[in-house]
Amino acid sequence: MSQDVSLPETEPEEDSVMEAGSSSAKNWLAYLEQVYPDPFPARRVAIEYPSFHIGRGISSDRQLGLNSPKVSRNCLQLTYGSQGWRVSNLSAKKRASLNGRKLPLNLAKDLSAREYELNDGAILRVGENLFVFREGRCPPPQTENELSEELEALPGRSRLISKVRAELRQAAGHQQPVLLLGETGSGKTVAANFIHQWSNSKQGKLESLNCAGLSKERFEQTLFGSEKGAFTGATTRVPGLVELSKDGSLFLDELGLLEFKVQGALLTFIETGEFRSMGSSRSQSSRAQLIAATNANLEQEVIEGSFREDLLARFGKRQSPIVLPPLRDRPEDLVDWLRALCHKAPQALRESLNEGSYGADFLEYLMLYDWPMNLRKLEVVIAGLERSPIDLAGKKQPDWVAEDNQPHYSLWQNRQSRRAEEIEYHWKSELQEEPDTTQSGPELTKEIIEQQLKAAQGNIVKAAGHLGLSRYQLYREMKKRGVERSKFR
Repeated sequence: MSQDVSLPETEPEEDSVMEAGSSSAKNWLAYLEQVYPDPFPARRVAIEYPSFHIGRGISSDRQLGLNSPKVSRNCLQLTYGSQGWRVSNLSAKKRASLNGRKLPLNLAKDLSAREYELNDGAILRVGENLFVFREGRCPPPQTENELSEELEALPGRSRLISKVRAELRQAAGHQQPVLLLGETGSGKTVAANFIHQWSNSKQGKLESLNCAGLSKERFEQTLFGSEKGAFTGATTRVPGLVELSKDGSLFLDELGLLEFKVQGALLTFIETGEFRSMGSSRSQSSRAQLIAATNANLEQEVIEGSFREDLLARFGKRQSPIVLPPLRDRPEDLVDWLRALCHKAPQALRESLNEGSYGADFLEYLMLYDWPMNLRKLEVVIAGLERSPIDLAGKKQPDWVAEDNQPHYSLWQNRQSRRAEEIEYHWKSELQEEPDTTQSGPELTKEIIEQQLKAAQGNIVKAAGHLGLSRYQLYREMKKRGVERSKFR
């Protein structure tokens, strides 16, 4: 029987040698979040020394021991020095990778290569084990009951989403308006449901309204209701969403696309808590908790004159807006979202995802993907599994994840490029007005917009694509030129 081989005691760079617990120890504090095999509750391994090892054996404060025959005893070394964290492959001949790229042996001889820097959010694979590397102090563990309850309302165990849940619970504790920011599909609707579920208004209804493209009359009628005879064809009284949610919550999605002339009516309701239905002279009150969401930069829209500054200020009076991070920034949450979104899938697929009957290869592809449209794309992926099942435990690369058979590392590079281009949400910061990159002047006239809307039969996405604009830019151009979308439906 062979004896255990202790991991080498490699000394870090001289300028980084510090005792744990010293004032500078916080510079290297980090942790590993295990994603596969999927542990529950979450397994986090604190790194509190500037030299840390991963290999087969027993765990200690300087070593993560893995119970896997495919992992060598002297496998990877994580070292903190003057250039930050680095990872070195000491003995793994295969299945040791960083961000989808194989780590060659003797990496310590070439630590200057950028791709081997160990940055926050890096995906580390050792054998059949997948980890996400995070800088900073390791968060305290949650109890299984707390985690189960929160995962059901807003899936995800990452540090980023844990911070969001804390902010959402704070928002649920007061009745002031709450603003949710984030990319399309980042989970703003789920977050609104979380606030409602944890608030004192949870016994009431949660009503929702998409603000995109609503005229002033339609918005006020939907929000505040209408009396019998208020307009031609109004044969009965119709209560508005404010009245229906008076003891609950009201969720306004796509707030950034709300017409400027309509914003005053919303501001008045927020300030007074009172409203009048169309055709009525009597004021009513509502205690509904107002939750709004957008993927637009509202501060920039204030500068451009398309959003009211006093309305924006109302959403930040009690609590700053809550930003939902994109899925590509929290790959450790993918397992929980897979389970949450597969509830409508066939039983065999649902059981496979719930029981973790998938391999490290399958999950690694998902973790390296850049996830445009975020959770909406993940829903498409799950639907693809239903239509064209694959062996989740096998090594076949899913064609709906990596087009053109891109290798692992290419997926990571795509994700990094997308992160560099992502929208930054500023709050109470000085913004310089950016040049308008959309077509304007003689190149984009009212007639051209109307022609494209007519050809697309009022479909904003198609018309915007033909014009080379985003749908939000097209809405703005339509507003400037007085183009009514309803004429082309």
